[in-house]
Amino acid sequence: MIASLRPQSFSALLLLALLAPAKAQAEPNEAELRAFRDTAERYAARMAEFEGDVRQIVDLTEEEERSRILSSFGAAMARAEDDGNTLRRVTIAKLETFLQRYPNTRYSADMKFRLADLYYDESELDFVARTEEYGKLQDQAESNPSMVLPEPPEKDYRRSIGIYNDILASYPDFEYRPDTYYMLGWCYGSSNAMQQDDEAARDAYLAIVTRYSKSVFANDSNMRLGEYYFELPATREDPVANVRTAIKYYGAVLADGPTGRNYDRAIYKLGWSHYKLNEYDRALAYLVQLLDYSDSLYDRSGRVADTRKEAVEYLAISYADMADRQGKKPVDIAKAHFAKVGDKRWEHDVIERLASILTTQAKFEESVETYRFLQSNWPLHPQNPIYQHEISQIYAVKMPVHNDSAAGQALEELGEKYSDKTSWYAANKNNPDAIAQARGFIESSLATVATEKLIRCRETTDAAMCRDAAVTFRDFLQKYPFATDYDQYEWYLAYAWFSAGDFAEAARQYQQVLKNPHSTFKDGARFQLMKSREQIALAKYGKLEDVPQGALVTNTITTPFGKQIVQYMVSDEQTAFRVAADDLADREFSDPEWIPVLDKIRPAMAYYGGVISFTHGYYDDARKRLQSVVNRYPGSKEAGFSAKLILQTYTNEGDIPTLVAKARELNVEDIVTEGTLEICLQTGRGGDHLGSAECYGKFLAEFPKHKYASVALYNQANQLDLGGQTGQANVLFEKYINENPTDERSKSLYFRIASGYSSILELDKAIRYFETLVRVAPENVDSPAALYSAAFLRTGIGDHKGAAQAYEKYANLPNVPDAEIIYWKAGEQWELVGSAQAIEFYERYLRNFPSDRPGFNASHAIIAQSKLSDLYLAKGDKRKAAQKLADLDATFRDNVSKGVNSDARKLAALAPMQALVAELEAFKTFKWTTNEKTNAELVLTKKPEELRKLTDDALQLIQTYQDYDAAAAALYVQGAAYFAYSDIVYAYPLPPGLNEEEQQLFQDLVDEKFSPIRIKAEDTGKARLGAALEKARVDKRWSTWNSKTVELLHDRFPIEFPSERQESRGTLNDSTMETAGPASPKSGGAK
Repeated sequence: MIASLRPQSFSALLLLALLAPAKAQAEPNEAELRAFRDTAERYAARMAEFEGDVRQIVDLTEEEERSRILSSFGAAMARAEDDGNTLRRVTIAKLETFLQRYPNTRYSADMKFRLADLYYDESELDFVARTEEYGKLQDQAESNPSMVLPEPPEKDYRRSIGIYNDILASYPDFEYRPDTYYMLGWCYGSSNAMQQDDEAARDAYLAIVTRYSKSVFANDSNMRLGEYYFELPATREDPVANVRTAIKYYGAVLADGPTGRNYDRAIYKLGWSHYKLNEYDRALAYLVQLLDYSDSLYDRSGRVADTRKEAVEYLAISYADMADRQGKKPVDIAKAHFAKVGDKRWEHDVIERLASILTTQAKFEESVETYRFLQSNWPLHPQNPIYQHEISQIYAVKMPVHNDSAAGQALEELGEKYSDKTSWYAANKNNPDAIAQARGFIESSLATVATEKLIRCRETTDAAMCRDAAVTFRDFLQKYPFATDYDQYEWYLAYAWFSAGDFAEAARQYQQVLKNPHSTFKDGARFQLMKSREQIALAKYGKLEDVPQGALVTNTITTPFGKQIVQYMVSDEQTAFRVAADDLADREFSDPEWIPVLDKIRPAMAYYGGVISFTHGYYDDARKRLQSVVNRYPGSKEAGFSAKLILQTYTNEGDIPTLVAKARELNVEDIVTEGTLEICLQTGRGGDHLGSAECYGKFLAEFPKHKYASVALYNQANQLDLGGQTGQANVLFEKYINENPTDERSKSLYFRIASGYSSILELDKAIRYFETLVRVAPENVDSPAALYSAAFLRTGIGDHKGAAQAYEKYANLPNVPDAEIIYWKAGEQWELVGSAQAIEFYERYLRNFPSDRPGFNASHAIIAQSKLSDLYLAKGDKRKAAQKLADLDATFRDNVSKGVNSDARKLAALAPMQALVAELEAFKTFKWTTNEKTNAELVLTKKPEELRKLTDDALQLIQTYQDYDAAAAALYVQGAAYFAYSDIVYAYPLPPGLNEEEQQLFQDLVDEKFSPIRIKAEDTGKARLGAALEKARVDKRWSTWNSKTVELLHDRFPIEFPSERQESRGTLNDSTMETAGPASPKSGGAK
């Protein structure tokens, strides 16, 4: 690694090691010594040249120097690789064998050091080889994203480090211990090493500077220690401690003087370190010292210090930072510093760099001021035009808010200061590069501004900005008619006018480009001329082919088929477009950028030329142009459009035979089919509906899979219908909707077909088509009616579940006015399906139509609750049955004033009526006692009170429910109650223990006392029941309660009230409620 620093060559050391006597070990035999000596001498001889080229790398102490040498190192290795690798491996093997056998000879340390050195070489070469292989893998990975790269290669110094540590531990007197420490630090400090250990490297370098300060490695070690502490992160306890430690080691390097290694780098890092400590004066002093040293080095050797560029950079940065901190202008900080340190040759370089840095920092005004200072302080400097040009660029381009005025002023100053009439020009006349640059800037400055404006125009698409760019280019071309790249700027001018939307100016400028014999933009100009004229026509007429309003009529032609064709004058703008388009029709471009652009638009360009003739009535020219599109661009959409327009010309002329023939001739299916369809259509419009239907039939036979086959089928059916063939039409209509169930036309046919099947009682088909309409077109106006019809028909075929579901679905449609009524119809169907389904429906009905919902029907709610009560009772659920009756009563009472129908009233009255009859039964049930007083109270007090209540309850039933059956029942109860009371009075018992005479006396007293009461009760009951029968006669109504009334009256008054005859009833509503007969006391009885 460091052979150049040793006093003896490797061969000499090796010979000394081999010839010296061993200590406390067996000496090697002569054969071994001779073999080893021969190998070493061959290696030394063959590697002489290799040492000259390659071994320099190990003497480098800076990583960047090592990188710079690698290229020559690689070249040398390429020349000596085969021999060098072989000899190195042989030498390593010999050294390893020798040291294994004789580890403690007098020269073992030297031999181990050399072996470690060879191991180091092998590590480096192995790393280079593996790095090359890794680079190949990286190249492969770029084209294979899924490839997973292994970890990058690292250097393996394990063997070298082991030997270096062994030497330091085992050979305290080894002459080259500084060398060993340095190599150990180098290995530990390598950033690509597996064994990288910055602290171990630091310790190795510390050993050198503390124990071997006079060593040749002390300078490099101090430098590396400085770098270690400089890069070491700051501590919380003392943030600047590491920087100050770095300064100590950099100072030690500097103490070796200008001839020492790393002198300029140490100065630079001292300046940087003091800068980090905010010690700007010392930092600037070191940077000044470095730049002065670089100048003196240049004077001596013709080269500058390696860190000169960095020094200029950070001196300029320091000025900028100090200006920020002190609130001053950077150029003033620089002026003050140079006033302090005196004139320096490198002052201009620093100020120039300061100006550039200020631009990068977006401190544009300070940058401009600095560039102006450069020009004023060094007025004849060759770079001055560059600085002035940069000022214009700052104002025109780089500032966030462009200052075009200031940019223009800067460009004017450029011409004033550095044209051929200025002192600067005279001073630099022998500098052709500076002169040419100044001329180029002056000429191109205006073009540059214009180009920048054009760029912003393209980025923003702002018409005003594009117009500004066009004006700037125009002024430039007028001022510099012989400018370099004139034809390019001429093209830019045309493009700017086009982008600004001034297509007339753009067209004129594109024509100028075409007149320039040297222009390389002629292809683009021809294309853009056509586009400009197209835009002019579009702007004026809206569409390229439209006939302008008020266009002059040039001719009116009457065709042999009686059609009139009006011909209009084609406008100048449309003519200009066609001239430009015709020019491009057969032209072949040479510019590869414009070739695909033109090829892409050729069909449309040719097509619109024909369309203009078509719309203006020039059919012969239109057909010629459009036929050319068909022939030249077959398969394009423009060819299809052209063919259609060709056919349309014949259609407009009324020449149907030629239309059909031409369609066949074109041999393009969609054109043929559409032409055929047009014939069918025109035939129908002419009144020949059956002929039209036949035409459509032939079309379908020839093109059964055509995209318009369904349209043809529909039209065929429609024409048959119009021609009176309704039966055939319906068959085809049905076929149409089966093939196109979701088509808009089908939606209007479903109802029609379904109604037809319904009328002939083919109900299944009728239902299918009604429901298909609902499924495929629920929004259709006929869908609600179709759904209702399907429900109704399902009732007819006994599909009660389907009917019920359809009724419910109908009722749930939006905006159905009769929703509740139709929904209610489902109940009857659900009852036919089953009791469980009926229960679910009526519960669902009550939920869906509560009392607060619009459309609430109280009568239906009462009936639903009544039905639910019966259904729950049949199911055995008495609790729910009772609850539904309670709900029914509440619903009735809440809504009776709003109107409840008779069925609902009847059902609502049913439970109260049952309660009233039960009350009657309770009234008739009593028991005599042996207590005379109790019996008297029963007859005179208790029963009269119960009778009053019973008659009041009956009256309440009549008034509340206003139902005929309920009223008949109530009147029956009233009459039966009075009869029962009469019987009770009549059956008043004799007290016990009376003799016959006493009994007769008691009976006389009872008759005297109770007979009026009994007779009154009897008469009242008879009157009430008689009134009930009279009402039935008058109302011509009858019920079970009327029959019971007749029966009761007949039992008591058989002659006056004969038994009931059926014919006497007339038509009646009958109630079948189970009731009790006359009073039958459990104890006592009537006489």
